[in-house]
Amino acid sequence: MKKHKIQIEELVPFFLFANTPYYLFKHFRESHSVQDFGETTSLAEIKGEITSLISDLRRTEDMILLYAYVISLCVHNSSESIEFLEKLRKEHSSIRWLPIITCLVENSQTNIEYSGKIDILRKQKPVIETNNIPGDLGKTIFIGGASDEKHINHLQRGDRSGSQEQ
Repeated sequence: MKKHKIQIEELVPFFLFANTPYYLFKHFRESHSVQDFGETTSLAEIKGEITSLISDLRRTEDMILLYAYVISLCVHNSSESIEFLEKLRKEHSSIRWLPIITCLVENSQTNIEYSGKIDILRKQKPVIETNNIPGDLGKTIFIGGASDEKHINHLQRGDRSGSQEQ
Protein backbone atom coordinates (compact mmCIF):
# COMPACT_ATOMS: atom_id res chain seq x y z
CA MET A 1 0.00 0.00 0.00
CA LYS A 2 2.76 2.47 0.93
CA LYS A 3 4.90 3.89 -1.86
CA HIS A 4 7.48 5.20 0.58
CA LYS A 5 8.19 3.82 4.01
CA ILE A 6 8.60 6.18 6.95
CA GLN A 7 11.97 5.75 8.64
CA ILE A 8 10.76 5.23 12.21
CA GLU A 9 14.29 5.07 13.64
CA GLU A 10 14.79 8.67 12.50
CA LEU A 11 11.69 9.78 14.46
CA VAL A 12 12.16 7.85 17.73
CA PRO A 13 14.52 10.41 19.38
CA PHE A 14 12.10 13.27 18.63
CA PHE A 15 9.19 11.30 20.04
CA LEU A 16 11.09 10.36 23.21
CA PHE A 17 12.33 13.89 23.90
CA ALA A 18 9.16 15.74 22.92
CA ASN A 19 7.77 17.75 25.78
CA THR A 20 5.18 19.61 23.69
CA PRO A 21 3.06 18.71 20.68
CA TYR A 22 4.63 21.60 18.77
CA TYR A 23 8.13 20.15 19.27
CA LEU A 24 6.94 16.80 17.92
CA PHE A 25 5.12 18.43 15.00
CA LYS A 26 8.09 20.61 14.06
CA HIS A 27 10.64 17.79 14.02
CA PHE A 28 8.39 15.22 12.37
CA ARG A 29 7.44 17.74 9.70
CA GLU A 30 11.12 18.47 9.01
CA SER A 31 11.83 14.76 8.59
CA HIS A 32 12.60 13.81 5.00
CA SER A 33 10.90 10.45 5.32
CA VAL A 34 7.65 12.06 6.56
CA GLN A 35 7.79 14.67 3.79
CA ASP A 36 8.52 12.04 1.13
CA PHE A 37 5.75 9.82 2.43
CA GLY A 38 3.24 12.68 2.23
CA GLU A 39 4.35 13.64 -1.27
CA THR A 40 4.38 10.11 -2.70
CA THR A 41 1.28 8.71 -1.02
CA SER A 42 -2.27 9.60 -1.96
CA LEU A 43 -4.63 11.16 0.56
CA ALA A 44 -6.83 8.04 0.43
CA GLU A 45 -3.88 5.79 1.26
CA ILE A 46 -2.74 7.97 4.17
CA LYS A 47 -6.30 8.06 5.53
CA GLY A 48 -6.42 4.26 5.25
CA GLU A 49 -3.11 3.89 7.12
CA ILE A 50 -4.29 6.22 9.90
CA THR A 51 -7.68 4.53 10.20
CA SER A 52 -6.22 1.03 10.45
CA LEU A 53 -3.50 2.11 12.88
CA ILE A 54 -5.70 4.19 15.18
CA SER A 55 -8.03 1.27 15.86
CA ASP A 56 -5.23 -0.74 17.48
CA LEU A 57 -2.58 1.44 19.13
CA ARG A 58 -0.54 -0.93 21.25
CA ARG A 59 3.12 -0.04 20.91
CA THR A 60 5.21 3.12 21.00
CA GLU A 61 6.04 2.55 17.34
CA ASP A 62 2.32 2.68 16.54
CA MET A 63 2.06 6.13 18.16
CA ILE A 64 5.13 7.37 16.28
CA LEU A 65 3.68 6.15 12.98
CA LEU A 66 0.27 7.63 13.77
CA TYR A 67 1.77 11.08 14.36
CA ALA A 68 4.01 10.73 11.29
CA TYR A 69 1.04 9.80 9.07
CA VAL A 70 -1.07 12.67 10.43
CA ILE A 71 1.78 15.16 9.97
CA SER A 72 2.41 13.87 6.44
CA LEU A 73 -1.01 15.33 5.59
CA CYS A 74 0.64 18.78 5.59
CA VAL A 75 1.26 18.41 1.85
CA HIS A 76 -2.35 17.45 1.07
CA ASN A 77 -4.15 20.76 0.87
CA SER A 78 -7.79 19.94 0.25
CA SER A 79 -11.16 20.19 1.90
CA GLU A 80 -11.18 16.39 2.18
CA SER A 81 -7.93 16.50 4.16
CA ILE A 82 -9.28 19.22 6.47
CA GLU A 83 -12.52 17.28 7.04
CA PHE A 84 -10.52 14.16 7.90
CA LEU A 85 -8.36 16.10 10.38
CA GLU A 86 -11.48 17.55 12.02
CA LYS A 87 -12.99 14.06 12.27
CA LEU A 88 -9.82 12.71 13.90
CA ARG A 89 -9.80 15.59 16.35
CA LYS A 90 -13.41 14.96 17.40
CA GLU A 91 -13.46 11.16 17.46
CA HIS A 92 -10.04 10.54 18.98
CA SER A 93 -9.58 13.44 21.37
CA SER A 94 -8.37 11.08 24.08
CA ILE A 95 -5.17 10.25 22.19
CA ARG A 96 -2.44 12.37 23.74
CA TRP A 97 -1.59 15.45 21.63
CA LEU A 98 -3.60 14.27 18.61
CA PRO A 99 -6.15 17.12 18.76
CA ILE A 100 -3.37 19.73 18.93
CA ILE A 101 -1.30 18.10 16.19
CA THR A 102 -4.30 17.91 13.86
CA CYS A 103 -4.80 21.66 14.39
CA LEU A 104 -1.13 22.32 13.64
CA VAL A 105 -1.34 20.27 10.45
CA GLU A 106 -4.51 22.03 9.39
CA ASN A 107 -2.96 25.45 10.02
CA SER A 108 0.20 24.54 8.13
CA GLN A 109 -1.65 23.77 4.92
CA THR A 110 -1.58 26.64 2.48
CA ASN A 111 -5.22 27.12 1.87
CA ILE A 112 -5.25 29.94 -0.67
CA GLU A 113 -7.67 30.05 -3.53
CA TYR A 114 -6.88 32.96 -5.81
CA SER A 115 -8.97 33.99 -8.76
CA GLY A 116 -8.39 37.70 -9.11
CA LYS A 117 -5.90 40.46 -9.50
CA ILE A 118 -3.70 41.84 -6.76
CA ASP A 119 -3.47 45.62 -6.74
CA ILE A 120 -0.62 47.16 -4.81
CA LEU A 121 -2.01 50.12 -2.96
CA ARG A 122 0.34 52.97 -2.23
CA LYS A 123 -0.34 55.93 -0.03
CA GLN A 124 -0.94 58.74 -2.45
CA LYS A 125 -1.31 62.45 -1.98
CA PRO A 126 -4.85 63.69 -2.56
CA VAL A 127 -5.57 64.79 -6.11
CA ILE A 128 -7.87 67.74 -6.62
CA GLU A 129 -9.26 68.40 -10.06
CA THR A 130 -11.21 71.48 -11.00
CA ASN A 131 -12.98 72.52 -14.15
CA ASN A 132 -10.77 75.67 -14.31
CA ILE A 133 -13.75 78.02 -14.59
CA PRO A 134 -13.01 81.08 -12.38
CA GLY A 135 -15.54 81.57 -9.63
CA ASP A 136 -17.30 78.28 -10.24
CA LEU A 137 -16.22 76.32 -7.17
CA GLY A 138 -19.27 74.09 -7.14
CA LYS A 139 -17.64 71.95 -9.81
CA THR A 140 -14.50 71.12 -7.79
CA ILE A 141 -13.88 67.39 -7.60
CA PHE A 142 -11.89 65.95 -4.70
CA ILE A 143 -10.22 62.61 -5.34
CA GLY A 144 -8.25 61.05 -2.53
CA GLY A 145 -8.05 61.81 1.14
CA ALA A 146 -7.71 65.59 1.47
CA SER A 147 -9.30 66.06 4.87
CA ASP A 148 -7.81 69.34 6.08
CA GLU A 149 -10.65 71.82 5.59
CA LYS A 150 -8.36 74.90 5.53
CA HIS A 151 -6.17 73.28 2.88
CA ILE A 152 -9.23 72.52 0.76
CA ASN A 153 -10.46 76.09 1.16
CA HIS A 154 -7.12 77.43 -0.09
CA LEU A 155 -7.31 75.19 -3.12
CA GLN A 156 -10.86 76.26 -3.84
CA ARG A 157 -9.77 79.93 -3.82
CA GLY A 158 -7.10 79.13 -6.42
CA ASP A 159 -4.09 79.06 -4.08
CA ARG A 160 -2.49 75.84 -5.34
CA SER A 161 0.57 76.08 -3.09
CA GLY A 162 -1.41 74.65 -0.20
CA SER A 163 -0.16 77.21 2.31
CA GLN A 164 -2.26 77.79 5.39
CA GLU A 165 -4.07 81.03 6.27
CA GLN A 166 -2.09 83.45 8.33
